[in-house]
Amino acid sequence: MAVETDAELDKRDAEALYELALSHYHGDGVAQDFEEAFRLMLLAAETGYALAQNSLAIMHETGCGTAANLEKAVEYYLKAAGQGEARAQGNLGMMFHANGTGVEADEDEAVNWFLLAAEQGNEEAQEMLDEMEM
Repeated sequence: MAVETDAELDKRDAEALYELALSHYHGDGVAQDFEEAFRLMLLAAETGYALAQNSLAIMHETGCGTAANLEKAVEYYLKAAGQGEARAQGNLGMMFHANGTGVEADEDEAVNWFLLAAEQGNEEAQEMLDEMEM
């Protein structure tokens, strides 16, 4: 049996925290508890786990389990998007699109994020680019 590296263990721990956070978020096998979901998602996100960073950004954006904080949402979207997480890239595109949400509106920046997400097959980003006639 192969011995796991610290990085592999850290990733498994982050994935476990992420899954547990989702269970609390959805009330799957446990009582639905958005504050506990947020607490666990924050722990997973702070390990650098991109899926958790994207989910934490959504929770900050929507005020789920915490007070809405668009600056924090952008911060965590950027962390996840920087790791190539397509959903976070698409979500950042939405933040920059139109009137801007948590950031100053910037259609060029929105297009850049949508393109990165669309290249990975993100359908929402592809649809946004179509709507923007890109």
